[in-house]
Amino acid sequence: MSDPNHSPVGWYVASYLLRFVELNEEGNFDEEKQFTVWENTILVKANDIVQAYDKVESEALLATEPYKGGEEG
Repeated sequence: MSDPNHSPVGWYVASYLLRFVELNEEGNFDEEKQFTVWENTILVKANDIVQAYDKVESEALLATEPYKGGEEG
């Protein structure tokens, strides 16, 4: 039986969520509050699922930046 966590062709599809909040806004850590989010789906080439996860995490960090909001943002 093949391993469902290993791609036979070396490509992995992954999604990650980005939550949109203004920095220093009250309630950013409220577990009951609803936030605007974006779901991004990417395709990565990797030797295994662990390497794929690491690549997706790196890509997600590169694709984000802090939002200060207001006139500065």
